[in-house]
Amino acid sequence: MMYSNRKTGELSSTPPWGAAFLLPQVKKARYPDWEEVSDDYLPEHKECYELEEADVNPTEIQLAEALIEIYDILEGKA
Repeated sequence: MMYSNRKTGELSSTPPWGAAFLLPQVKKARYPDWEEVSDDYLPEHKECYELEEADVNPTEIQLAEALIEIYDILEGKA
């Protein structure tokens, strides 16, 4: 059993009220935004982010390629 907060999208494997036993009416009153959900529940995707092109230094790319080549040589793949 998982617990989901409808407002924040937070998903938790532990109830927000901890290990305390609370009557269902008390749970609803104190934690109105929380609900019990199944273990395979995924919250609705609400936000979308635009991709930004990263600033990449060409020297860093060359260095990374050289390190990969050296690694392949050491591993006997080249």
